[in-house]
Amino acid sequence: MTYGIKIFGGVDNIQIDSDRSNIGLRIIDSGTGSTIPGTVASTFFDKLIAINYIPSSGNQNPLFFNKATTPWTVVNFGGISTPVDWVILDTFPTTASTSGYGVQVFNADGDVCFDTEVLQNDGASFTDFALLGTFSGNPIEDLGPLTTDPTDYVIMNHSTWGSAGETIKIGYLFDNVPTNTLEGIYHYAYNVRYNPRNGLSTERYWTNFVNLFSFKIGSV
Repeated sequence: MTYGIKIFGGVDNIQIDSDRSNIGLRIIDSGTGSTIPGTVASTFFDKLIAINYIPSSGNQNPLFFNKATTPWTVVNFGGISTPVDWVILDTFPTTASTSGYGVQVFNADGDVCFDTEVLQNDGASFTDFALLGTFSGNPIEDLGPLTTDPTDYVIMNHSTWGSAGETIKIGYLFDNVPTNTLEGIYHYAYNVRYNPRNGLSTERYWTNFVNLFSFKIGSV
């Protein structure tokens, strides 16, 4: 950005960025538990699901969505249901300005990226992101986490859990080990595949085939 405006909140979350639009996500449901109400196979296309999970100090845990259940269930590596804080996000409704006063900030594409008439309390403030293809290799040994803040939320729509007879698990590793160089939230995948030379082999790797986001919710 060679010119424009960028305003950060108290936890380095971007509140206004004249290069981008950060108006558009609001919380329509939230709760605590291992099941996400209302989730079905088509959820990916009409709503975003995000979770927040902090293991006890000194521990880490990979979590996934078991989409074979209705509603979807949050499970750990072994398939055991795991309670989390969850939110369901939807877009802000588009409403025309009627008051005739206020402040709007537009980005280079002509999109509104800030509007004093749009209520953003209890919405989502993005803290970090990774474009698809950003990461490769082993998620812990080769690269750092998506976010170093273990209190962030991460979007889980693309996550999936496979049982012992299936080959792949995709989700996030939540790391709360203060002695680690970088604690935080790692995108995580586990794949067992057959190699003609060596038989079955296990791989842990980044599957950054979608854009990844972390964010805060509510007042920050």
